[in-house]
Amino acid sequence: MWSWKCLLFWAVLVTATLCTARPAPTLPEQDALPSSEDDDDDDDSSSEEKETDNTKPNPVAPYWTSPEKMEKKLHAVPAAKTVKFKCPSSGTPNPTLRWLKNGKEFKPDHRIGGYKVRYATWSIIMDSVVPSDKGNYTCIVENEYGSINHTYQLDVVERSPHRPILQAGLPANKTVALGSNVEFMCKVYSDPQPHIQWLKHIEVNGSKIGPDNLPYVQILKPWKRGPR
Repeated sequence: MWSWKCLLFWAVLVTATLCTARPAPTLPEQDALPSSEDDDDDDDSSSEEKETDNTKPNPVAPYWTSPEKMEKKLHAVPAAKTVKFKCPSSGTPNPTLRWLKNGKEFKPDHRIGGYKVRYATWSIIMDSVVPSDKGNYTCIVENEYGSINHTYQLDVVERSPHRPILQAGLPANKTVALGSNVEFMCKVYSDPQPHIQWLKHIEVNGSKIGPDNLPYVQILKPWKRGPR
């Protein structure tokens, strides 16, 4: 009986020794799972990108974009012409534009016919100017970071009526064959627009001069070519 117990004891001892000597199995390496701290880092980076995308542009005070087009300050034009003054500019945020005449606020009802302001081209347009439109016109461009201004001087030249002036040598004499067409040219210098009328000298009862000592004439009418 004791021998069986002794034998069983030795079997258990040997089994325990073998289990202790055997190396533990090696598990394959795995990538580390992201920690909550890593998630926080990702959130921080994405939030930084969002802040960058939403960053407002740097403020810029108004400035002229085409100063070379504004060098001519004095504009002398004849009456009835159209006048345009431009103040091309930019800034951040977009600046506003307003106009003064002789240092005072200038509204459309301050002149006959009013005026037009084209904000896309930073310009003011006045049609059919008259002598009362003479003066200094100032554009003021401003935003919350600054203000700039530029002044134009307008002089309206009144028209002086005078007799039309015919260009020397016109109309000229011409010799053509019977039945052919002939063309006469007349060039006139006049202000305002002249009225041109063609007359043909004729004979009445064999005479070219009437009792009032004036020549007999026939008023010629414009001839329109009909369809062929």
